Amino acid sequence: MEKIGLRKNRKGLIFTIDAILAILATIMILISVYSIFSNSHFNSENNDLNKIALDSLTVLEKNDYLDQSVSGNLTMINNFLAALPSNICGNISVYYQDKGIITSSKKPGCLISDNVVVTRRAFVFEHKTYFAKMEVSYG
Repeated sequence: MEKIGLRKNRKGLIFTIDAILAILATIMILISVYSIFSNSHFNSENNDLNKIALDSLTVLEKNDYLDQSVSGNLTMINNFLAALPSNICGNISVYYQDKGIITSSKKPGCLISDNVVVTRRAFVFEHKTYFAKMEVSYG
């Protein structure tokens, strides 16, 4: 008789472990689905602006336009900003460590709106580290 009672306890234990594993799996799936569909950091509009700003700073650095701006030549950055699509407003500032803005340039005829995305990029020119900041918005 004791063997029959022991078998029932083992079956109960296995069903309990299965239930706990099933609940854990369900919770993990629900958390994954929630994190995928709740994009709390950026809405799609801000995400697009962030990509534009990151790509712009990358292009400016790769073409040495940021280096030229440190030397005081803003012609290429001004041309780049003017070539942005008509619905995109932008402002680019270059900083040297904690000493403030070295240069700043804004797309002509644009007003930066309330919904601004700010992106930063570090670059090296003549063995010194500088920082470029781009602010973009729809305008």
